[in-house]
Amino acid sequence: MIRIALAAAMSQIKTLAVACTMLALGSPSALHAQILKCIASDGRIEFATRCPPGTTKQDTGLATHLTKPAKSDAPRAKSAAELELEFQKRQADLRDDETRARKAQEALAADEARKRLCADARQDIEAIKTGRRIYSTDPKTGDRVYLTPEEISRTNEEARKYLQSKCG
Repeated sequence: MIRIALAAAMSQIKTLAVACTMLALGSPSALHAQILKCIASDGRIEFATRCPPGTTKQDTGLATHLTKPAKSDAPRAKSAAELELEFQKRQADLRDDETRARKAQEALAADEARKRLCADARQDIEAIKTGRRIYSTDPKTGDRVYLTPEEISRTNEEARKYLQSKCG
């Protein structure tokens, strides 16, 4: 008698385990299903979502409420290719920014040099107007070399042309 009761209990446990496994695996037939207690004519008890023919069913009050996982609002993880593409884009943007900054610095330096040359040309013209003696330094000896009237005239003309063309 104990042996029959033990066998019946083991059968119930196995049936319950199968039902739980179906629910855990998310079997489509088990989704939103009610768990029933099925009693066979020989007294054997099974738990299932549907009772086999020839058994009486009793409501256990248990129901599965398995739902599909909700879609997350979190962004999906990016693939390695997408991450590499973003990295390459950031690197290209950085190179472009560096190039723009370098060009801006070069333009600023060129503008400063132009302003300095314009100031030098104005200064040369003013020195010629004053009638002072104008000299330059000999690169070989370092001595002063005074300009001739023809050289002064040529220097004055070059300074005026430079001011007209570059300094406005």
